[in-house]
Amino acid sequence: EPCQTTELWLRRISAPKSAFSTLYFKVDGYNGDVFYSRLTKDYYIGIFELTQKQYALISGKWPSFRTRADCRDSRPVEQVSFTAMAGTYEDPVANPGLITDTSALGVLRSKTGLPMNLPTLAQFQYAALGGSTPLGAEVFRYYVNGAPASSVAAIARYKDNVGAPDGEDSPVECGPALVGSYLPNDYGIYDLLGNLWEVTSSPALSSSEKKKKWQLYYQGKANDNTLGLSAANPVVDPTGCAVSEAVSDGKERNLFGGAFDSDATLWLTGTKVDVGDWRARNLGYRIVMTVE
Repeated sequence: EPCQTTELWLRRISAPKSAFSTLYFKVDGYNGDVFYSRLTKDYYIGIFELTQKQYALISGKWPSFRTRADCRDSRPVEQVSFTAMAGTYEDPVANPGLITDTSALGVLRSKTGLPMNLPTLAQFQYAALGGSTPLGAEVFRYYVNGAPASSVAAIARYKDNVGAPDGEDSPVECGPALVGSYLPNDYGIYDLLGNLWEVTSSPALSSSEKKKKWQLYYQGKANDNTLGLSAANPVVDPTGCAVSEAVSDGKERNLFGGAFDSDATLWLTGTKVDVGDWRARNLGYRIVMTVE
């Protein structure tokens, strides 16, 4: 399909009229690091994860572990470091001027003349809501055809439906699926849960605080101890901390969505990892463009 290989399709998401609960990463069951945030700008987000063919057309390289020519083109690209994507350890949303011309984002921006970037965690999560309203302690649900999806296997490639083994020459049923193999959510976006962990632009806060640390961070910055505690007083357009305040010299980023080797807890799970020069078979990207 051209939209999965030789073209790059993005869908416009309207800025929500109300605040929504945002999860930075899951700890202690559902008692994760949750706060309310609000987005004020529309944005475009990739309908699919960035694929191997798309990345090859951008960079001239095929870095992925899964290299079978008969099924690689529309598989999501993996084993791409954050610095290969942006050319910098810095947050490319907060500092777009530091995106290098030779990085994947730099080439995309040059070829299109458009401010392509990586999603903030709030942008990624709102897209994953699929037009739904967050439901209670579950933080959000993945909506398909106007209702919460009843089967993880119908919407996501995850550990229990991945097949085996996962070798370089394994069949397409193993490892990450071809993008678009599972049902989209109500925004018409695929694989926001499962397939690959997706890297956001949001740096991971350096703190020993295990609960509500993002609430505390934003509250401290605004000198408002109620910020983020309710939809009436949300954090507006959160991007994460400054790189100088992040883990591992600013190289760690928040990830979200789970992967083909994740448990079904990918419904809620977020995590963080040092993605500076690190590459992995279960880590990928999705392109975003904020409407200014």
